[in-house]
Amino acid sequence: MSNYFIGGTATVEMFSGSTLFATARTMINNSISIDVSEEEVRGGEGAVLRGTYNHSSSFGLKFEDSMFKLDYIAKNIGSSITLGGDVLYSEEITLTSGGAGTVLVNTPVAFGDEGIIGWANIKGESTVQTVTFTGSAFTFSGGTAGDIVCVKYLYLNSAARKLVVSANIIPDTIRVILKAGLFAGQEGSETKVGTIRIDVPRFKLMGTSEISLAMDGVSGTTLEGKALAVEELSCDESSYYATILEVLTNAVWSDSVIGLAIISGDFALTHPATETLDVRYVTSDGYTGKVSNYSDLTFVSSETGYATIDASGIATTVASGDTLLSVTITAKPTVDASVTLTVS
Repeated sequence: MSNYFIGGTATVEMFSGSTLFATARTMINNSISIDVSEEEVRGGEGAVLRGTYNHSSSFGLKFEDSMFKLDYIAKNIGSSITLGGDVLYSEEITLTSGGAGTVLVNTPVAFGDEGIIGWANIKGESTVQTVTFTGSAFTFSGGTAGDIVCVKYLYLNSAARKLVVSANIIPDTIRVILKAGLFAGQEGSETKVGTIRIDVPRFKLMGTSEISLAMDGVSGTTLEGKALAVEELSCDESSYYATILEVLTNAVWSDSVIGLAIISGDFALTHPATETLDVRYVTSDGYTGKVSNYSDLTFVSSETGYATIDASGIATTVASGDTLLSVTITAKPTVDASVTLTVS
């Protein structure tokens, strides 16, 4: 068994439905927590431990991005980003006679219910007075021709992105896929050998956002939440939180396979009939599973006059008789399995 370690932070892809709304490549750190509660079963003299019962499992993720992204906050609070918003703008204006002035860059808009107002002060002075706009014009009380004033006002920036933080926050559920580098753990080796990919189909955000502003620092964005269970469409009605894939560069799935098995065992069919073989594998690490790619297998029927078998593992009866159906890994023919098919 090879030794590997995960190095660095992950690249995180975030999906809302089928829309990829963010790709984060500037993470500071990522943390994954898998937890389960355990209940002790005790009984008898001395209340000895008879067993344990595990329940209340959870799968949590936390992302800290060095960059600020409004999209993160939008999903975290379950709100949408819209275009257009009122922006505070400042410009220098030279007054004319009577303290009259006109802003030149933007058109002022109303400040809430206070009307279309602004705030002005003589350049270099700290006293600020409120001015009222008529269109782009205003009058600065006490001003004279030639005075330079700094005036601030709101204007509509149609390209600005606006997020309304509702008082009723319901965080979104998104899909996240993390990809992190996998490195060889042998002594003296730091070679990247592949990636670890973690796919969480239903990631429920917690709704907590914090923007920290400091004189000597920068503010990034943090996302945190827990996975919601996904129901597996199978007979045992199982569910799962996430899948974790170890993807090794240039690796072939059969490298670690030491055995194959055909689940049906010997079986019989009444002509005419077809049957798809269910091929399973076992690895040198003791793991088992269903072969997902039959194109890597070679199927053979010993007596094609009784039954044939195609590249997809589908056996088709021809006439009454027995035939041996065999399967091998094409690139590793010493690993094989076989069953007898009796056609009647």
